[in-house]
Amino acid sequence: MSGQFTFGLSKQDFVSAYYLYLRHVWLWKKLVLAYLLATVAYAALIVGIDAFDTGLRAAALGEQIATAAGYSALLAPILVVITIVGSRIRLGRMYDQLGVAGRDTTFLFDPEGLQTSNRDATTTYRWDRFRQRIENERYILLCFAQGIYIIVVKKAVEPAMLSRFISALNQSGISDTRT
Repeated sequence: MSGQFTFGLSKQDFVSAYYLYLRHVWLWKKLVLAYLLATVAYAALIVGIDAFDTGLRAAALGEQIATAAGYSALLAPILVVITIVGSRIRLGRMYDQLGVAGRDTTFLFDPEGLQTSNRDATTTYRWDRFRQRIENERYILLCFAQGIYIIVVKKAVEPAMLSRFISALNQSGISDTRT
């Protein structure tokens, strides 16, 4: 199965595709880990300060851990908001620096692989080069390695061609991870 399609990537699609990737590989797993680490760090800090002031008391340990968990619960949403706002700003700058605006990319696929081309370069990838694909109702991300992927905006591809492209991905054996 082969085919070809062309589209330009908007700043909004660039940022939204990143958030799709982020949700898939990082957000919830790492957020829980960060919360647990922050709780342990705060608990150690609170226990250490209390031990310095009044001596180490085993009876107060449970209360100190609960206080640390409370502080972590307050801190977690603040860190999420900072991460989201900061990454949105950073991604917008990255999009501008990459010069993606107004640059259409042509995708040519066949049973052997995928070729992408734009005004700057043409690159050919064998299907086995992709480790996985992350897909939702709006995007397909073809992932090479952590944080490195090609974005396909589904709404920018004619439905019959998108169906052929997805069939080619399925036949290639790239694992499908839907979110």
